[in-house]
Formats: sequence, C-alpha cells, structure tokens
Amino acid sequence: MPYHLSSFISARLSPGLQSQLSQLPGFPASLTHCLLAGPERSGKTSILFHFAYTLAAAGKQVGFLCKRSKLEQVPPLLPLGANAQDAAWQNINLRYLDTAADLQKYAACIHLSPNPPQALIVDDLSEFIVARPGERAHDQEIVKTLAFLHEAARCASPGQAEPCLLLVSDLSGAEGPRALYLYQRWLPLIIHIRPEGGLVLGLLPQVAELHAVPVKCMAQLHFCLAGQSALSLEYMTFPS
Repeated sequence: MPYHLSSFISARLSPGLQSQLSQLPGFPASLTHCLLAGPERSGKTSILFHFAYTLAAAGKQVGFLCKRSKLEQVPPLLPLGANAQDAAWQNINLRYLDTAADLQKYAACIHLSPNPPQALIVDDLSEFIVARPGERAHDQEIVKTLAFLHEAARCASPGQAEPCLLLVSDLSGAEGPRALYLYQRWLPLIIHIRPEGGLVLGLLPQVAELHAVPVKCMAQLHFCLAGQSALSLEYMTFPS
C-alpha cells in the first residue's frame, strides 16, 4: 500500500474535493519510509492519527509510538467522521515510550511479535532525544534511532504481502527539516507542513528532484486547525 496524500487529510465535507483528492496518484511504491515534518502546533500528531486510522480502517495493523505526556497535554484531533467506538481503533497498538533508548529497544524486539505491524508510526522523534537540536549528540542519536526503526520495519515485512510502512514526524522550519541529509538516508519520502496563511501539506520539492515522483503528487493541501474538531482539507493547489 503506497503512501497517498488522501491518507493524511480527508475532504469529506466536500465530496467534489474528496473525489479530486482520491484521484491523485500514489507516491512511488519504493518509498515506504516517510518523514512528516512541520513547525510546532501545526497538526503533525493529528495527521499521524488520521494516517493510522485510514490504514486501520482498511484492516492494517498499526504500531503507534509516542510520549504519554505530550498526547495528554495536546490531544490530537480525530479524523473527520471517526469516533472512539470505531472498530478500526482496535487495529492500532498505542505504545507510550519515553526515551530514544526505549524506541531502540522496541525496534530491536519487533521480530519477536506474533503479530508485527504493517505500519510503524513514531510521533515527534526529537521529543525522545535528550540532547538539544544542533548538538552533535542529538544528531548521532537521531541517526542511531532511525537505523533501529529502519531495521524494525524491514524485520516486520517478511511474510506480509506488502512492506511495513515507517512514518516518523519531527519538527522543522518553514523551509523543511534542519539537517535534511540525516533524515533522507532513512526516510526518503518527506511530507512537509509549512505555514502560509493557514497550513499547507505537501511533498518537499527536493524529494521530487531525487525520485520519479508524478507531477500530480506535488499537490498542496491547504488545511486549518482553528475552531475545528477534526482535520479536513479546505482546498488544493498545484505549484506553478
């Protein structure tokens, strides 16, 4: 199941827009590991939950790794039309972890799971790192943890019809993540949220230059968090 923009944000309030969104091509099937990057309070966690719910509703098993404190302080918005009683949530295994070492231990043991995930999602990777961004120790721990997660996704894939997806979110500036080269080795598909009036979700332009990405995959999804109880696409544009 390749990544598709419609898996990140729905447009169910506008059937016409939802139809346009669903007609966009998926990203190349070879890009199974993805980074969702964006500034603080840009809806990254809500988008991760939307993605997890979309897969779970399709019968996929999803592992969702996050920090309890962050989730309790800023609860994510539910996908539009979803509620807490939906059977799809049973397919999402929510695990609360605290440190990069916890992430690495989980990843190292994933091959022992009797029911390995078909998608592995990590919310806000830098939150698990003790060292501050910009410090050498921070970058080293990011790389080490991504290597563990990459291997975990590989180990979870044998015996499955499709490779295990890996989706990781982290902070970034308006132009994209700092130290982009650190992420690109492990997470070649990079979806970026940038502030532009509201918020805009789309493929980082540098990625399209490196991979055979269809032009229609460069769609920009404009959405807003203010006053909403769920994420929903407002309109869609294409770069000129």
